[in-house]
Amino acid sequence: MPDNSDSIFLMDACILINLMAAEILNEIVENSGLKFAISSFIVEKEAHFVFQEKDAGLHKIKIDISDFTDSGKIIKMYLEDNEAQMVVDLSQDVDDGEAYTIALAVCRKLNMVSDDKKAGRLFRKLQKDGVLLSTEALLYRWAKKNFVSLERLKNVLLKIEKCARYLPSKDSEFYLWWREIKESLL
Repeated sequence: MPDNSDSIFLMDACILINLMAAEILNEIVENSGLKFAISSFIVEKEAHFVFQEKDAGLHKIKIDISDFTDSGKIIKMYLEDNEAQMVVDLSQDVDDGEAYTIALAVCRKLNMVSDDKKAGRLFRKLQKDGVLLSTEALLYRWAKKNFVSLERLKNVLLKIEKCARYLPSKDSEFYLWWREIKESLL
């Protein structure tokens, strides 16, 4: 996997929700070796709540990443006039959040973090040199870089599955890795 430590990775709503569900957004932002950005549209209009485990149950928690955006740990990006038409065009094929994310990434030559298959295909088509990461690729990178224990990693994956209802597709490069971690005996 390439280093990409100087590149900015624009995350979409599904990534934010997965990381918030597992309560690891701060760890990923601080310790993945990557720089992150997010569309203002996702922050303001799309990603409002996430489920987290509390007291042996799931509780709906309001998503608030203002500490991250105010401190610059995650760059909040606003659409510029010259990017608006691309959002309109992309919105015919993907939802608005993905359209904003792809348009910003393509127009500004950024990388992208998304689990949406269609959004990923459009991004790769429009940004041939861009890097696309999924939740599982991001977690794999973070776990290897930081020597995350098997127990901790398994807990993170289980939280993402339970709280965010996310499971990598079987054609994911990291599907077997995810499954092996999840099924491991501790």
